[in-house]
Amino acid sequence: MFPIKIYLREQISIGCRSVGDPVGDFRKFLELSKSPETVKTYMSTVREFMDFLRRRGKSLDDVELRDCVDFLYGFENRRYAARNAYALKAFLKYVGKVGLAEKVPVPKYTTRLKEVLTKEEIERGLEIMEELVDRSRYRDTALRNLAIIALAYEAGLRIGEVVRLNKEDFRPEKKEIVIHRLKTKGGEPEDHVVPLSDYVVDVLQEYLRVRGEDGCEALFACGEPPHRCSKEMIRQIFKKFARIIGKEHITFHTLRRSRGTHLYLEGKDPMTIAKLLHHKNPASTAVYVLPTSEDLRRKLQSK
Repeated sequence: MFPIKIYLREQISIGCRSVGDPVGDFRKFLELSKSPETVKTYMSTVREFMDFLRRRGKSLDDVELRDCVDFLYGFENRRYAARNAYALKAFLKYVGKVGLAEKVPVPKYTTRLKEVLTKEEIERGLEIMEELVDRSRYRDTALRNLAIIALAYEAGLRIGEVVRLNKEDFRPEKKEIVIHRLKTKGGEPEDHVVPLSDYVVDVLQEYLRVRGEDGCEALFACGEPPHRCSKEMIRQIFKKFARIIGKEHITFHTLRRSRGTHLYLEGKDPMTIAKLLHHKNPASTAVYVLPTSEDLRRKLQSK
């Protein structure tokens, strides 16, 4: 059988001119070798570009470099524009416009230093959230918010992994939780068991006790009737935590990065950290091992 990777490499190099439905065919092409998230990202760019061409009264047959440049120039966020440029180049190659694709510029952008929180900041934020639990009229909501932040940090979770959690995934008797990880090229789910501290187990148990039986299988629920918390809902919960510690610019992923860094500073070996974060390639773990300036200063000044 002709190896699929060789086939894909050949197709992208010579440029497949798609007939009928180039956008739909390109999606099928991507699904053979890309993760679901990458397919979603690339297809979003392609749809935007096709709408852009339609507004100009153009089609793929008469697209020019100027059209591509104007399309990318319309994005104020240079990093977002660069991501769209790579997706656009891949699409143009697929439909046979290899020469045009090679001319499409990739916008330059500056990246901010990826930030990590200190353990003191994490602890202070959780303590304040605990106080909110005691004062809140809606104890179940306050407990849910506390449980999400505490669990996400301790288990090093991505936001999508938090969303997918169900009640049955939490095993208090074993002090562990089953994480459903989907970040694989084929998109197949991979279960991964993570041990939990007594603190997180207690918070989760109290949240579920106060929440009671509501007919919703999701571990974290909101609304009436109760339904699974969305990514956007969890982002809003995290923003409250970020404001509490005075770090409004950070993202949910900062919890995961901070956890990896703290474990490294505690002396845990990279392989252990990689296993917790579920990195198939240990080299990926290096991205999360970022000492804070305070930690770096202490290490440099120590004898």
